[in-house]
Parts: sequence; structure tokens; C-alpha cells
Amino acid sequence: DLAGVLLTLAGLLALLGLLSSSRSPLLEGLFSLLGRFFGWGLYVLPLALIAIGLWLILRSFERIPQVSLERLVGVGLLYANLLTFLHFLSFPADRAAAFVLAEAGKGGGLLGAFFSETLIDLLGLWGAAIALLAWMLISIMLTLDVSAAELFRWAGPVFTLSKERANL
Repeated sequence: DLAGVLLTLAGLLALLGLLSSSRSPLLEGLFSLLGRFFGWGLYVLPLALIAIGLWLILRSFERIPQVSLERLVGVGLLYANLLTFLHFLSFPADRAAAFVLAEAGKGGGLLGAFFSETLIDLLGLWGAAIALLAWMLISIMLTLDVSAAELFRWAGPVFTLSKERANL
């Protein structure tokens, strides 16, 4: 419980620091360093600290889902996917431009630039886009602890309605 309180407080303080217009040199340096690595994903980190802290505090309640290794891996993969998407959708002209963008703390930072440029080099632009979507779906399935069929259960009724409307 103590670790949960500390993480929640750290997340709240980091969030306030990010939203503040004036920062101490120490905070500015820390956020600059983290921004280089995570880019715009830096703004998700305080929310993650708050969520993890709250989970640690509330984990004894029955309605709170238990965190397994698969869920933690899923959350980590989902965050890396977000960083990669942020950089991919910045559409840098080439590999050098992608890393210049990352050094400026934009897009998905150095982590997002690395994954994005590696996927584009290996699979091409459209192959990387498909791989990113597949990566996102797998990450969501691990995070929510559901199968692909359960994840897309909502799609069945949508297609059934479309068929019925087409037959009218």
C-alpha cells in the first residue's frame, strides 16, 4: 500500500510538473531527458504511475483485476506501440530526419524512432503500418486478457445488421 501511495504521489507531482509553465532546472532537465526517449509519450508516464499506484492501493478489492505477467507485458507492448505510432505518423522524410525529430523530443522519441524506422526498413511503409496494427491488437489482447474472438465479438452483430439491411 505504501508503494502505491508513493507511486500515485509521484505520478501526480510529475503530471503537475508537466502541466506547469515554470519548472525548476532539475525538473526541466529530467523532462528533457525523458522527452528524448519517449517523445510525446512522456505525457502518458505520469498517468501510468498514477494508475499503477492506485492499483497497488486498491488491489485487495475483488472487483479490481489481478495483474499477471501477461497483462504487464501487454501494457508495456501497448506503450511501445503508442510511441512507434506517434513517430510513424510524424512521417519523417528519412531515417536521419526521424532521429532528429526524436532528439527534439517529438513523435515517439528515440524509442519510437527506433521501432518505426526498423519496421519501415524491414517491411516497407505499408508493411510497417500493418505490423503496427497487428502489434496493437496483440497488445490489447494481452492487456485485457481476452482472445481475438472476444475482442471482436461486437463485429458479428454489426455485419448481421448490414446483411439484413442489404436484403431489405
